Amino acid sequence: QQKKKQIDVNPAFSEEDIIEGPRRKLQYYTGNYQGFLPWEKHKYFQDLLDEEESLKKELAYFTESKFVGRQLKDTFADSLRYVNKLLNGKFGFTSRKVPAHMPHMIDRKVMQELQDLFPEEFDKTSFHKVRHYEDMQFAFSYFYYLMSAVQQLNISQVFDEIDTDHSGILSDREIRTLATRIHELPLSLQDLTGLEQMLINCSKSLPLNITQINIIPPTQEAYYDPNLPPVTKGLLMNCKLVTDRIRKAYKDKNKYRFEIMGEEEVAFKMIRTNVSHVVGQLDDIRKNPRKFVCLNDNIDHNHKDAQTVKAVLRDFYESMFPIPSQFELPREYRNRFLHTQELQEWRTYRDKLKFWTHCVLVTLIVFTVTSFFAEQLIALKRKIFPRRRIQKEVCYERMKV
Repeated sequence: QQKKKQIDVNPAFSEEDIIEGPRRKLQYYTGNYQGFLPWEKHKYFQDLLDEEESLKKELAYFTESKFVGRQLKDTFADSLRYVNKLLNGKFGFTSRKVPAHMPHMIDRKVMQELQDLFPEEFDKTSFHKVRHYEDMQFAFSYFYYLMSAVQQLNISQVFDEIDTDHSGILSDREIRTLATRIHELPLSLQDLTGLEQMLINCSKSLPLNITQINIIPPTQEAYYDPNLPPVTKGLLMNCKLVTDRIRKAYKDKNKYRFEIMGEEEVAFKMIRTNVSHVVGQLDDIRKNPRKFVCLNDNIDHNHKDAQTVKAVLRDFYESMFPIPSQFELPREYRNRFLHTQELQEWRTYRDKLKFWTHCVLVTLIVFTVTSFFAEQLIALKRKIFPRRRIQKEVCYERMKV
């Protein structure tokens, strides 16, 4: 009856809205509504409400169009997922982990095979100037291709492996070895006779240039079954019944050898702005030295403790590597060039500026010397190069004549 009265009072709402509709949120105010409760009138919780409003304004760009901005994403993690999806499509689903943060040795031939397998994806990655969620993550894609690439079974290699005497023809003993590779143990007489019968049938259907012996072996052994022809490599490779059984029994081998190792020799630390936490992380590296140490800079450089964290890091570097390497600049110098091309352009500009500066200085020196020592220079010239008066007098007389 009470629900029916509410429905009569508020005819705009149905019974379903009252039963299953959204509940009224507590501490929800509209407009300038001050409330009627004592703590609402005296504004005991006004500080909390003001803080909530300020947080809403700071995060307003997520909802309001005038504050809409680009949301930063974890492109590194997205690129890992993207590469993992591509590898799942090529090599099947499996669990993959991120390689350790350490130096990696890359085989150029293997990397070339990987780029030939995903040419468009690597072209897109080269086109991106900054990190992108569709990048071919370098180490992740390389190592899992190296671990996933398989080498197709080569029947010729299987024959060479079973042909222990290297005669080019499988003997009865070697045929039994082949039977153990393609059948379950223990072997039965039917398994051996069945294998021999398949080889006999294949020899009848194949041309002679495939089944014939090119090189006569030094010791010719007779088979137990006189109808069995010489089992050559050509006969085995072209006998589909036998090769199908070999492919079924042999598994595809990994194309490249690899070994999965743990993180015992790698230390990865995410450096943040908490000074005490950073000191503890660096002391752990001091206590447990590793071959490879990766310190990921996640410092809030606007924080008041950022300079202290940097000083702690510098002290750690000085304790671990007190002697500078030949590639380090002195402490009072800074490298202002990001690319070698910028350095080369600056050197060219410096050489030109130095050349023209020297030219101007030489010109000024010559002009200064000629200005202040003009008379001395003229006297010196007359002394070194005296005038020939006799020749001038002779020339003068000739002119008169």
